[in-house]
Amino acid sequence: MKILSYNTRGLGSRTKWRFIRELILKEKVDMVSFQETKLDIIDKPLCNFIWGDSSFEWAFTPAVNRGRDLLCIWQQGAFVLENCHRGSSFISLRGVWGENSLSCVITNIYSPCSLKEKRIQWSEVVALRSTSPLLAWCVVGDFNSVRPLAERRGVSTSSYASRRDIKEFNLFIDAMQLCDIPLAGRRFIWVRPNGRAMSRLDRALVSVDWLEDWPNCFQQVMSRDISDHCPVVIKRSDVNWGPKPFRFL
Repeated sequence: MKILSYNTRGLGSRTKWRFIRELILKEKVDMVSFQETKLDIIDKPLCNFIWGDSSFEWAFTPAVNRGRDLLCIWQQGAFVLENCHRGSSFISLRGVWGENSLSCVITNIYSPCSLKEKRIQWSEVVALRSTSPLLAWCVVGDFNSVRPLAERRGVSTSSYASRRDIKEFNLFIDAMQLCDIPLAGRRFIWVRPNGRAMSRLDRALVSVDWLEDWPNCFQQVMSRDISDHCPVVIKRSDVNWGPKPFRFL
């Protein structure tokens, strides 16, 4: 099981398509979750070019609401889709992962910058989780929030609004009954072009039931290239993380 999550800041150039296709082939991922494609229309030929062959399925939301658009592509047979729920800048894919026939939900999310809008999105995702019969959840994407102050550098975090955002993001994670999985590679995933500000806005959050079926999962932060965000690959490790295979930040 390998999932690539990537805020591409646009997906309209062949240069980006080639870079992503090479990354998919190199990492041998089973699913990709893109945020901010900035595309009104996504068709099969485009997905075919990005994925590298025709054995795939996909789901997307168009470029509306100030660009908070999403695309998921996955290997045909690796994940069998049963239902696709499109919400406020998120896509939830409910299905069966072919590796061990586990019923699960994989959610690709792109949170707005405004805390008011985040509250709307987060409450919708929590409501979906509370009514879902499935317990194995993985939520990936760009949350535009950090958990502790240490996840930001060069960005003001002393204001009441910043502290409130952090508190409510953690409350959302608790309400979803999700947890962080270990982070490898770079500490900061978003970097301003001039390098003076950086944050960990992107992450993977999973449920305990997910970890029971896929233990020793971690998120590998790759090198930044075609975007001001780094790609993140969620995969299994040969290392045994022990009785607590994840950490709270």
